[in-house]
Amino acid sequence: MNFLRWQAVFLVKIVIDILIVAFSFYLAHLIRFDFAMDQRQYAMFLQALPVVLIAKPVIFYAFGLYHAIWQYISTKELENIVKGSTIASLVIISCLLILYRFEGFSRSVFIIDWLATIFLVAGVRVMFRFYYADKGSEKTVAVRL
Repeated sequence: MNFLRWQAVFLVKIVIDILIVAFSFYLAHLIRFDFAMDQRQYAMFLQALPVVLIAKPVIFYAFGLYHAIWQYISTKELENIVKGSTIASLVIISCLLILYRFEGFSRSVFIIDWLATIFLVAGVRVMFRFYYADKGSEKTVAVRL
């Protein structure tokens, strides 16, 4: 049963990160194009999205972002988020360069996406830490009473 619980938690972590990555990439496009993407820009977004959704979780896994327990996030994990996001962005740009010769893609989207990914991925993990820290302090107070 413990193994099944670990698999479920692992799957939930990956799904959360995939949703964050997709939102981050979409948000980067919206910010870059002043919240009004035309049909061509939306087509470029959809063209690059599969590469982004595959590359980032795989690289995050390689950097150990799914091995740590989110309620115990540390500066080491935050450092790995920055490293993983940086490498993932470089891999995505390289893949798009090979696949599409990077034609039509806005370069600033990838910088905005890099920043948004770091803040959102780290933010979710920090929220989990604060949630469990508050939950633990309530238990401590209840025991002391």
